[in-house]
Amino acid sequence: FPTSNLGVSSLNEVLIGLFSTLLGFIITAVTILFMFNIESNQILKKVQEAGLYDQIFERFITTTIVTFIALIVSILYYPIFKIFGDIIILNLFVYFLTTLVLVRLYRTLRILHLIYGTISR
Repeated sequence: FPTSNLGVSSLNEVLIGLFSTLLGFIITAVTILFMFNIESNQILKKVQEAGLYDQIFERFITTTIVTFIALIVSILYYPIFKIFGDIIILNLFVYFLTTLVLVRLYRTLRILHLIYGTISR
């Protein structure tokens, strides 16, 4: 959607685009996993036997929640900034959320790496 109508800065446009893309990727990945039947899919059986199947959903769901919150904060950041001025706590909160999203993304990609290792054996 056009962010120029919101009156956001270029940093906010980048954050909104980044968080929206990550959110779309994570929701798509979880949806694809829900489509497969574990009993009939040998790859998912291996993943479940390795104990990674439940971790997939836990990590993807928590990453989705954190990314959604970061997206909402990024959208609301500039209007709040215009109303209240430069609030250091708000800036720290945005940096914290960005870091939290990156950590959650790393953990999500790490579980995908473990799954790849399990499948390729």
